[in-house]
Amino acid sequence: MKYIVEQTKENLLILILFIPLTVNLLFNIVSDFSIIDNLSIENLINLISFALGSIFYLSLFSKLNEYLNIGSISLTATYFLISYFLFDSLLLFVSKELLFSTSFFIVSAIWIFVLLFKKIKSMDLIRIASSYFLFRFFNNRFFNVLSNNGTYEELNTDVPGQWKELATMIYNENYFFSWINNPLSGQGLLISYIQSLLLKINFNHESFIFIKTNYNFLLFFTFLLIFDLKIQKKNKIISCVGLTVFLINNEWLYYLLANSLMLEGIVSFFFGVYVYYYLFYLRKNTIHSLFFFLCFGSLILSKNFVSLLVLGIVILSLLFIRKNKYVIFGIIPYFTSLIYESVYTSEVKSWAHTDEINFESLFFDLLLFRDLKIVNVINIINEFLIDKPTSYLFILFFLSSVFSFLKTNKKFDYICLSLLIVFINYLLVNVLYISYWQDMEYKSSYRYIVNTFHIVFITLCINLNNFEVLSKNKQNSFKIL
Repeated sequence: MKYIVEQTKENLLILILFIPLTVNLLFNIVSDFSIIDNLSIENLINLISFALGSIFYLSLFSKLNEYLNIGSISLTATYFLISYFLFDSLLLFVSKELLFSTSFFIVSAIWIFVLLFKKIKSMDLIRIASSYFLFRFFNNRFFNVLSNNGTYEELNTDVPGQWKELATMIYNENYFFSWINNPLSGQGLLISYIQSLLLKINFNHESFIFIKTNYNFLLFFTFLLIFDLKIQKKNKIISCVGLTVFLINNEWLYYLLANSLMLEGIVSFFFGVYVYYYLFYLRKNTIHSLFFFLCFGSLILSKNFVSLLVLGIVILSLLFIRKNKYVIFGIIPYFTSLIYESVYTSEVKSWAHTDEINFESLFFDLLLFRDLKIVNVINIINEFLIDKPTSYLFILFFLSSVFSFLKTNKKFDYICLSLLIVFINYLLVNVLYISYWQDMEYKSSYRYIVNTFHIVFITLCINLNNFEVLSKNKQNSFKIL
């Protein structure tokens, strides 16, 4: 019995995360054999393209990480992708005259120059180039199959109505054109820009087209983040497999995070990476943190609530924490955007969906508890609980994080930061729906909550891993005694 208890404590990730998700998948396979029917030649080609692309991105990001001494492959991935956006958004007075393809060529050339300046070994450069050539060759050879969306089901009307149009304008014209003609006034364009960028890197098609393989790479990028975590190697593997099983078994969440033009997947990944490293770079008052905060600040131009959270974190760090002078670079993308709005547009509007909101009235409504539809709090919970596997992960996250805080020395660390951010994000969603969106449908509330999915998942993995390590240390101390 004692052996069983010890093994249970040492394999929490398998027992609490992997096994329940796998059992749920097997149950759904038995209930719906159409999951097996998805195995086809077309899907095999998509899988090969995904594998070749993963090899290329791993080769590129690992070498950039090595030669630039960044210390994280997932953080390197975000630096690389966001750098293209920073070029177009910060240098808008120049980039507005350039096609997206031209901007892409310029930034790519800068990255090549950086590697050459860092004296990259010729064999490393050949490996990156050959993996990219093989990836692109395969994509071109099977383009008709990879771009065939005949069996693809669009699950949200926002994609054809908003997100595809934004990505198309960026890709076919440039960032400035999409920014001026934005159909959703105040909506940040970072995520739509990254969606266009992935198509340019992976296919370089003459005009924008949705190819789902491009967005499946969000799963691979998440693997990079998991392997950057300071947890046991076996738990890194279990976490990756568990995440894959989880998404395969959840069509709606998979659609949001890694199989559509919805914004949640890229937002959640970027936000997860930067929150994980935030305290480290906040305490690292060196020039190396400059680019971190510049990229982190670009998330203000991503999606509501995450935008507000990032801006709030930067302002709090500047006004109250004051541990790093380079935090100031976190507000540059936002204020640069405001300046350009005042120059190139007739009005300055920072946030989408805020036309109807009187913030002064909202403040007093919340303060005096008036004109609020509190029942919507229950409606939001009920909507989220429809997705039982995701609810299971979020509940485990909250319980394990609170337990971790109580059992440790109660210092403010990443676990505390992630718990606070997820809670505030949830609180903001409720504030919106009990005040100005009282009669809106509740499905969008689920999407706003899962903007923090990557934070929730990796924090849960860290907590369970730490519990295992703590249990092992206790057992070893007893043996010594």
